Amino acid sequence: MLKAFLKWWKGGYMDVPYPREVYGIVYSAWSGGFTVASDTARSQAAYVAVAATLGMITTREPDGSFGRTWYVTKVGVEFMDDYLMEGK
Repeated sequence: MLKAFLKWWKGGYMDVPYPREVYGIVYSAWSGGFTVASDTARSQAAYVAVAATLGMITTREPDGSFGRTWYVTKVGVEFMDDYLMEGK
């Protein structure tokens, strides 16, 4: 995982092949969000962490505060688009 992160850091997030689960997490956040204590967040914690670390999802609310729901970010939407365009 560290090698993948370092490769991303140097060249951009699409240079690293992501497992389908990361796409699933970002898609779940896009399609209405999921709470930080949901079954999805618990069972897929590592993938939630990857998506959040890379800025694909956030709990930040429109007013700038932080909430209890994961939402997709602009980076996450771009990731989904790129992921689908590459046919993964």
